[in-house]
Amino acid sequence: MIPFDTLSRMWSAERARRLARYARIPSLGVDGLSLGPMVIVAKRIADRWSAPTLEIDGCEKRILSLLAVAYWQPVRPVVIDQLRHASKALSSRNSALAPILMAQAGLGRIDEDERTAFRLFAAEKLLDAGVGAHELMKGLGLDPWPLSALKSYNPDEPRDERGRWTDGEGASSNEPASQNSSHPDQSPPANVQEVPRPDLEALAKDPAVAAAIDKAWRDSKPGTDCLVAKENGFYIVRNADGTLSTMNMVVGTTAYCAGIPQFVPPPPGTIAWFHTHPITIGAPFPIGEHGGYAAAGPSTGDVTFSTKYGIPGILKGSDGYHFFGPPLPQSEYDRQRKWP
Repeated sequence: MIPFDTLSRMWSAERARRLARYARIPSLGVDGLSLGPMVIVAKRIADRWSAPTLEIDGCEKRILSLLAVAYWQPVRPVVIDQLRHASKALSSRNSALAPILMAQAGLGRIDEDERTAFRLFAAEKLLDAGVGAHELMKGLGLDPWPLSALKSYNPDEPRDERGRWTDGEGASSNEPASQNSSHPDQSPPANVQEVPRPDLEALAKDPAVAAAIDKAWRDSKPGTDCLVAKENGFYIVRNADGTLSTMNMVVGTTAYCAGIPQFVPPPPGTIAWFHTHPITIGAPFPIGEHGGYAAAGPSTGDVTFSTKYGIPGILKGSDGYHFFGPPLPQSEYDRQRKWP
């Protein structure tokens, strides 16, 4: 273990040089895949034919731990599969394709500040000094579940167009996603049976709500990748005079976490909430709760949020609308019966 004072002195000596080439997204260069203050996530080596490639096999835990430190959250093992695709393009000397495949891993931008830079620099030094990836993540308060999930993750297992495991003949497993997971949040879709919700369908058609939905959907940049798309969302509030209004939630810094409930609790009078899932279903989505592949329907976090605050949710994705959560207040049903 390297003492903190030693890490600080090492950082002071290298700070200017490293910050001069700070990379907010993973970048392929002569030394390999770098991120942040010139930290090498995966080294560039030569294969047995002397072609350039990335050193991935045997280094998966190091890669995932460095990415977790950079993004300050666990990163799914599926990203390793995408790195291998980029590595194969490198070894084929297809320098144009490799960055494209790397971008398709869906890794967003990291923060550009001193704390993030030093944290990533220190993680690299500690790993190089022999600190285990699991020990590093646990010490920083990061859940090391992706490192354990590597044992059961097999990129060659057959999957359907949405990234779900199949029996090899196109039929998806009927087991609940959580039972196929090594971590309770590993599966993007919540195990929820959707039923018709005419109450929420009517609410979504209210002129004020419909206009807010249209704007949120446009602002989400639907159909783009994780580097561009941003979830948008708002609360639907019944005012004292009986009119409906909306209050924006925090816009996601990437394509997830539209409204962060612990920072923006529902205001008084909230009867429902709306948010978007702008990523096209089936697209790679390796970071956070929605990792793996973008899936249809509300996530486990969405359903948990609705249950916690007792408000139903309206979700718009690339496949249309989804309605979930508890019923509207009785007063809203009474209003709807009076609607023309």
